[in-house]
Amino acid sequence: LISASRRMSADPDPHWDIKLATFGVAFLGCFLVSLLTRLASDAAGVDVPLHIRGLAVSGVHAIVVVSTATLTFLRGHGDIGVGGEEPLLGSLGLCVSVAYFVWDVRNMLRTGYQPLVPLLMHHVISGASMSWIACCVPRAVWYTCILQMSEATVPVNNLVTLWEWRGAHDRPSYTLLRWLLPASKAANSPVHGEGGYVCESGCCSPRGCRCGSSSSHTSTCRSTASGAA
Repeated sequence: LISASRRMSADPDPHWDIKLATFGVAFLGCFLVSLLTRLASDAAGVDVPLHIRGLAVSGVHAIVVVSTATLTFLRGHGDIGVGGEEPLLGSLGLCVSVAYFVWDVRNMLRTGYQPLVPLLMHHVISGASMSWIACCVPRAVWYTCILQMSEATVPVNNLVTLWEWRGAHDRPSYTLLRWLLPASKAANSPVHGEGGYVCESGCCSPRGCRCGSSSSHTSTCRSTASGAA
């Protein structure tokens, strides 16, 4: 694999422009999905905080990359990429993930996501690795797509978070989701408000923070949920 990467690195990437364009479109698409979610919530008269809007971006990202990864997996095999052949669709899926990671780092910093460091390290290491593989090691794209297929759990986990934020614990759909992904959310402790808020003065509710702002953390209520999974 190392020798193959050296050979590939010596030659210019014939698809670098497509990959760069995919990254740019995906990055702007993250902002677009977030904006559309905000416009829809405003039209419905519901105050949706930023970290909940991020769930929509995370879900769309998961659907896109699971689709590209699954198609690449089904159409290829472990030797794909040998002799200059590249699973371009899989490489473009990696570019989409890199764009999402960059967007989500910004989102985590804006929402005050905690704990920040572990997920930040995940995004940085994964983003750097996927960028290197997509540009320099096409033989490894097929294997990386197998890992990328695990993103299929993200939409279910996001729906669990959304249902908890809405306080819909008694709905049959919530129970079903918890059975589908039993380890997706830790049990809420008495000091935790619904929807990923840590209450330090009892001012949070299932609809968000009541400490003076329902869209961001304050000195007495901080968000613990991000759009990432």
